[in-house]
Parts: sequence; C-alpha cells; structure tokens
Amino acid sequence: MSKNKIIFLLIALALMSFLFIKGDDAEVVKESVQTVVPAGWREYRSDKYKFGVSYPKEIKASEYDEGGGASTIIYEDVKNVQGFQVFVTPYQETQVSIEKFKSDVPSGAMKEPREVLVASSTATAFYNNHPILGELFEVWFIKNGFLYEVTTLKSLEPLLTEIIKTWRFI
Repeated sequence: MSKNKIIFLLIALALMSFLFIKGDDAEVVKESVQTVVPAGWREYRSDKYKFGVSYPKEIKASEYDEGGGASTIIYEDVKNVQGFQVFVTPYQETQVSIEKFKSDVPSGAMKEPREVLVASSTATAFYNNHPILGELFEVWFIKNGFLYEVTTLKSLEPLLTEIIKTWRFI
C-alpha cells in the first residue's frame, strides 16, 4: 500500500462519525489488566478520555481536537505503512441506531459483526468497505460516557487485535 493511501486513510477516517452496534456472533478479545508496557512497545495514555493502550514503538501517536469534546488519535508508522486510529467523543447513549450507522458510514454496511470484549467492555468488531480505502477493520465500544471507534485497514487486523489486548480504562 502506498504512503499516500495510508495518509489518505487516516485523514478520511478522522472525518467519519462513529457508533456502537452489537453483533450476533461472540468472540472474545482477552481483557488485559496489564500495567507493564511490552518490550519494544510504548504507551499512550489519555486522562481526558480515561484509557491507556500500548503499541509498537515504531508507531507515532498524534492527537487532533475535533471540537465538541471529541478527538482523533492517529497512530502511524509511515515507514512501514501501518497504523490505526481512535476516534473518541462524549456519548451518553448505550447504543447507536442502525439509522445513525447508515448515515455515518459511507458504505452503509457492517460485514461479519461479532461481539468482543475490550478491557471488560462489550464492543463490536466488524469489516467495512470504504469506497476509496477498501476493506477496513473496526472495533467500536462505549465506556464511561465516551464512544470509542478504533479503525485500521483489514490487512492490519492482526496487529490491531494485539494492540486492543493492551487496552485499559483508567
């Protein structure tokens, strides 16, 4: 994948709105109460959004204020063309409707949704076909008054799955 395409992915994803919907299939991403950052990894911690996550040290994190209390945190390794993003916004609901999903996601489709756990919070993991970026892998969840959406390219699902295992709420 070209450097321009990954940069475009990160920008395009920052513009998307996000939501939570439960899937029918059950899969568990093991909860981690890990407090030690794995060797060769670093930690991003947000007291504002009440979470911490570890990721490979080659990846650089940058936070962008989206207004209204929302932010997009982009984690990218331009050299190796890998990364993911977390969009987080204040959110008081427990679930977002299908109508909201369809209005916020360009494809209007959630492929292969499955229920997962992220640090003891129920989340939905699924694939989404973006008209320009192609297949994406996404994990959405609501916790402590915030809506989180974690997104990457489908080809980077294994990396994101390992990263999600280090997620903790603070």
